[in-house]
Amino acid sequence: GFRNLVSWYVEELALGPEDVTLVISSPSFDLTQKNFFAPLVTGGTMILDDGEHYDIHRISTLIRGNGVTLVNCTPSAFYPLVDAAAASGYQDLTSLRFAVLGGEPISVPRLREWLHHPSCKAEVVNSYGPTECADICAFHRLHAGNLDAHPFVPTGREVPNTIVTIRDEHLHELPDGETGELCIGGIGVGGGYLHDPARTAERFMGGIYRSGDLARRLPDGLIEFRGRADHQVKVNGFRIELGEIEIALSSHPWVREAVVISDGERLIAHVQSDATANILREHLTAKLPAYMVPSEFIFTAEFLLTPNGKVDRKALSRPSGEKTDAPIGKSTAPLEPEILAIWSDLLGRPIADPAANFFDLGGTSIHLAVVHVRLRELTGRDLGITDLFAHPSARALAAHLSPTAVAADLSATQNRARLQQAGFSRFRRPTQP
Repeated sequence: GFRNLVSWYVEELALGPEDVTLVISSPSFDLTQKNFFAPLVTGGTMILDDGEHYDIHRISTLIRGNGVTLVNCTPSAFYPLVDAAAASGYQDLTSLRFAVLGGEPISVPRLREWLHHPSCKAEVVNSYGPTECADICAFHRLHAGNLDAHPFVPTGREVPNTIVTIRDEHLHELPDGETGELCIGGIGVGGGYLHDPARTAERFMGGIYRSGDLARRLPDGLIEFRGRADHQVKVNGFRIELGEIEIALSSHPWVREAVVISDGERLIAHVQSDATANILREHLTAKLPAYMVPSEFIFTAEFLLTPNGKVDRKALSRPSGEKTDAPIGKSTAPLEPEILAIWSDLLGRPIADPAANFFDLGGTSIHLAVVHVRLRELTGRDLGITDLFAHPSARALAAHLSPTAVAADLSATQNRARLQQAGFSRFRRPTQP
């Protein structure tokens, strides 16, 4: 199965000795493995990012300085690289031939400007597949010429020697156009879960693997991803696929990304968009039944991410902040308001407490990498990303960046930061499981 994967990877992308692969994912994750072996097979070059944290500036420098032609990661880990490169006309990414993305749906609006830019020579490969089936079982290549060929990003077609079928709850194959569970067969299917016969029996049946993903086969043979079966909810007596609403929202040209959740009684849409709630409500009303139109729209600049770089759905269902009896300190020191404004923009809600800890507020290492880029631009200083870990409050960071700021007792904050930095060692790089 793995040899079949590497053979497809090399042949489909026409990888050769001149290609340079940058590995920014953990060596322990499934998506990384093919990026180790493809350069060995082709005689190409592999660059290992040995940084302790996800650092946009460092990764962009590696891409540009080494003429990297291929990078493989989650979409949410790739978007910040594109956003950061926009200011220079995407010069940091001009060497790329392929961005192989997987683990979550791709947002075309987040990539459109880059893919249409004259300096872009790359294609985006939407890769789909679970660890249980040798990483990738289907793919679709995106480029400037086919971005709008479908109102969604297709999961695509099978890799060679892999069979994808769409089945109902009784594992009967469904005709084209009907939504069901995506099941995988062929050479890449694993043998089951080690020391877990019950789970193996549930997922591995008769030579196929039940993915738990919902999809349908289109008349042209392409597969369309329709969400997770475990994202199905029941609201007011109606059974609803949240992924179907997300797909409909994402088809609006002003929507960059959308995630829909349910609190048990109503649907709530979290959206990155310049559109108003009324515009999006009208858009959905034209596409979906009334019971599938969210009752609330929450607009955010960025989504919180899990350690592997995917949107953190659980964080969306939690309250945006914890109540506290302690008074919120007023931001008065130089740079504190600017830092709080950056945090507010990234976390999608007003942050006013300069003593609040960035990570307690829901910030992740990827968010911190974006903060790092913006502060470098704001201050003109060659700021190390480790300084941000060492000063996790706006007050501590402003004091660190402003020599004239009033000295404060930061020892407790810094001690806590050292513990958090150690804890964040698992954020070495955003990857997919």
